[in-house]
Amino acid sequence: MMGICSGCFNRRRPSVLLSRVGFKDIPFGFASAEVESAESPSLLLEGFLDPGGVVPALLEGRKFLVLGPKGAGKSALGIHLAMLSETRHDVFVSLQFLGDLSYGTLGELIRDDIELELRYPKAWTWLLLLSALDTLALDEGLLWEDPSTALAAVKILRREGLLPVDNLSRLVGMSSNRRIELSGWGVTLASSSNQPRGRLSLGVLSEHLKQVVASARTDSTHIIVIDGLDDILLSDNVQLHALSGLILEASRLNQYFRMNATNVKIVVLCRTDIFERLPGPNQNKIRQDLAIEINWFDESGDPASSNLVQLVNLRANHYSSTIEDVFTQCFPEKIRGAPALPRLLRLTRHTPRDFIQLLRHIQERTIGLCPRDKAIRAGVRAYAEKYFLPELRNELQGALVLDEIDEVFRMLRQFHLRRFWQHEFEDFLQSRGRDQLAARLDTILSALFNSCAIGNSSRSELDEPTVITSFKHRSAAASYNSHEQVVCHVALSIALQLVHKRQLESKASKKKRKR
Repeated sequence: MMGICSGCFNRRRPSVLLSRVGFKDIPFGFASAEVESAESPSLLLEGFLDPGGVVPALLEGRKFLVLGPKGAGKSALGIHLAMLSETRHDVFVSLQFLGDLSYGTLGELIRDDIELELRYPKAWTWLLLLSALDTLALDEGLLWEDPSTALAAVKILRREGLLPVDNLSRLVGMSSNRRIELSGWGVTLASSSNQPRGRLSLGVLSEHLKQVVASARTDSTHIIVIDGLDDILLSDNVQLHALSGLILEASRLNQYFRMNATNVKIVVLCRTDIFERLPGPNQNKIRQDLAIEINWFDESGDPASSNLVQLVNLRANHYSSTIEDVFTQCFPEKIRGAPALPRLLRLTRHTPRDFIQLLRHIQERTIGLCPRDKAIRAGVRAYAEKYFLPELRNELQGALVLDEIDEVFRMLRQFHLRRFWQHEFEDFLQSRGRDQLAARLDTILSALFNSCAIGNSSRSELDEPTVITSFKHRSAAASYNSHEQVVCHVALSIALQLVHKRQLESKASKKKRKR
């Protein structure tokens, strides 16, 4: 049987005879999809779970916008598509990151006398069409309706260093510091850093490029994946308008390509909370008709059949076929008196990154083949303090300033309570001289709610009153309610050492008796 310790064997019922594979040896994955692709690329191919059928929908359908919370696996999806293209001759995937792109420079590409927010769609058209032309040029089975015009365009753009497109940030810089002569089209684009006011609009050239791309005929599928939006700190309207322009123009170009039977699609990977902050009148229409939302929360009430558990078991089985179920074969039946699997899932926000990092922290403290209670407790605390709290801190940047984030966590630690009313915490802040924090408390708690750091608790008015707890990761439509009790996430409570009021009162009573 597997190297399960005798104690674990007595508590669990392994379904199969196993080889000596220890829990700590199982490669569940990494926090970063980029690191995972370098260290364990097979996990993003054979160990990739697609329960919602996102991959075929992107390859074959009209939907192009992938929404999901931070850590839901959007970057993993992009890398999976890129790796999939390496195994198929009929799929071409270009993966582009926005991480270090300058949005100020992007807006300056268009010198038309129009508002800045209207320049962004035109600038994105230029970048996205160049990306499309780049991937099409790699297709040996491609036919052009007008080969001489298309090949001349590719030749000139390569000569000017605008093809191939290996980096969108570099492409923006190259586009703003080049003088391009396209006499074959009867068009001259003058864009010199020495004569910034003399540039002609990129819109003229973009229209020609759009016609060239639309004239491409191929049986292969070409996908341009735009990633890196999770790394953007939305601290000003420039980035918001730029990203809104990206999604709008990707939608328009995709529709144009579909109407012209061109097998090119632009896919945008975006955090749900970022998308919900974007300006523009068409965001909801795009979301309803053209978006796919990744949601790992399972409402069935059966943790063993949840997609997160299936993902973990898929990766474990990929490592060793003797592992069918990590949680029945490696974990005790109960953790601190409660069923093990539901307790582990409650420590996460039901995302692959959270769940995998929890298991990795337990792995690091496991001695022997299976984790015992002491290793689980130590792993959970390390996960809460070293991963969960810093992850929240990163996610809140942009919604709140960094000093404000650190201060509110310090105050919560001193406040001690896991459940409280907003006015109670506000009174506490004022008593500590944090009047500025207290004045912004509603905004701060709303941001904490949207990052799943806190939830709301209320009582139902049914025949049998029950407590209803609402978290953003359980319902995407949920929003913070200042009139309901605040409840901190379990992992945040562990990281900040928060307790229930009765526990705090009990500790105070004990101290009083000792005196």
